[in-house]
Amino acid sequence: MKTTFIAILTTLTLNSSNAQEMNKKEIDGILTKQVEDNKTPSAQYAIFNADTIIHQFRLGYADIKNNRKSKGSL
Repeated sequence: MKTTFIAILTTLTLNSSNAQEMNKKEIDGILTKQVEDNKTPSAQYAIFNADTIIHQFRLGYADIKNNRKSKGSL
């Protein structure tokens, strides 16, 4: 489970120019599918520059043991 999730994050981090070009909905869709398919308990990312957060995504559990879902802003 962790391998897939880490691979996605590594790809987004190392290829930040590609991540910015990629449709945000497509990235959200990939991560949503990972969580819904139980491949990872949660996923989150943000696209930002020095001045502002351009886009953010959060889905899944903040605390698996207590069944508490992620919510709020990054």
